[in-house]
Amino acid sequence: MTRAQQAERDKARADLRKLLPPGSVVYGCVRDVSRSGMSRIITFHVVERRADGPDWIRCVTGLVARALSMRVAEPRSFRGSWGMRVDGCGMDMVFHVVQSLSYALHGYGLDDDAPEQRRARMGRLARGASEEHEHRRPGYTLRSGAL
Repeated sequence: MTRAQQAERDKARADLRKLLPPGSVVYGCVRDVSRSGMSRIITFHVVERRADGPDWIRCVTGLVARALSMRVAEPRSFRGSWGMRVDGCGMDMVFHVVQSLSYALHGYGLDDDAPEQRRARMGRLARGASEEHEHRRPGYTLRSGAL
């Protein structure tokens, strides 16, 4: 990855961090599935709350693709769909992308702890305990929704 690509990825992540604080919902819409079922074209959207007017539904597909270093598929015909191409099958691919985005934006949530504290905290979280306004479990700072 070149320095320009890294800078573009970091800028997209910074923009998404401002737009998506922990607990936000990212909606995914599967636009197309390949004939083999091994890839999908998905677009991602968020509801942008505004104090001075109505809420907006914002397409963040391009930012998500840049933040995760994935590619955006252009339609090949008038029937084609624009969106992010996600390869794979056998699981909810919208959830997969949102979880990957959660890790990319908010990290693993354990980097700033000492090793002993990290182990104790992960033990509490694994047993289902939640601390007041603490980071959610790693990878689950964002929620996925379907359109």
